[in-house]
Amino acid sequence: MATGLMMVGMTASAGHASACTNIWNWMQPPFDTEHIQPAGQQLEGTTGPAQCGTSLLISGARSSHCAYPFEYRADVAQQVFDDLAQLMTHCVGPEVPEQTGKNGVNHPDSYDQKTFQADNGSISLSLKDKGNLNQTYIFLRFDAMP
Repeated sequence: MATGLMMVGMTASAGHASACTNIWNWMQPPFDTEHIQPAGQQLEGTTGPAQCGTSLLISGARSSHCAYPFEYRADVAQQVFDDLAQLMTHCVGPEVPEQTGKNGVNHPDSYDQKTFQADNGSISLSLKDKGNLNQTYIFLRFDAMP
C-alpha cells in the first residue's frame, strides 16, 4: 500500500493475509464498543481518533461503524479510501453495484461509496467531504445479516 496504511493491523510487511484475517474477525459477533474498530488501528493521515459505535438495525441485525476524520479534501483521505477499497475487494470480494434511488448521505459536499457483500453481511465504505465541518470523513460500516 502506497500510504503505509495501518488499517486492521496491516503494514506493508505484514501482507494482505493478516489484514484479511483481521477484517473477517471484525465482522464476527459479538460486536462490542471495545473491538468494533478493526484491530483498534487508526488510518494514516487522520486528524483525530476514530469515532466508533454499534447500532441495532430495523431488521434486528447489529451494525458496527467507525468514522475517521481527515483534513478537508486531503489527498491522503482519497488515497486511504482507494487503498481500503482495494483491500476489501481482495479480502471480501468485488464491489456490489450501487442501488438506484439511494440518497441518505447527510448532505456532504462530495460523496463516494462502495459496498461489498460477505456471507455474513455487507460492508459499506464511504468518503465524504463536509465543508460545514471543514473535514473529510471515511466511514466504514459492517451490517451483519439478521
